[in-house]
Amino acid sequence: MQPPINGSRDWRQDVVGVDAIVVVLGLWLIASPFVLGYATDDATWNPVVSGTVAIMLAVGQTTRRVRSMTPGWILMVIGVWLFASAFWLGDSSQASWNALGAGTLMFFLGSVSAAATQRGGNA
Repeated sequence: MQPPINGSRDWRQDVVGVDAIVVVLGLWLIASPFVLGYATDDATWNPVVSGTVAIMLAVGQTTRRVRSMTPGWILMVIGVWLFASAFWLGDSSQASWNALGAGTLMFFLGSVSAAATQRGGNA
């Protein structure tokens, strides 16, 4: 691997940074139903499954140095799902706001990940 030219950042640095934030957000999603006291199973399983998939994608992309935009796109889909699910699965205002915020952040992180990977040369 050659060093970045003219002091520019390597795309992997950006992806690893984003993936670290995705792991933290995923851990929050897994813990949030229990911390916030969700009342129904639907509202509980939604963030747990979404957080688990997000962590698996982030760790997989970081450890395997995946040069594909697909993990970023999947994170964006998870973000859209979380955002939309806040309106029909949220059993409380805490559950709804949590899904709205986490979904928005996940979509943003997925788009940053996909853009960084594209900059690395693989569309």
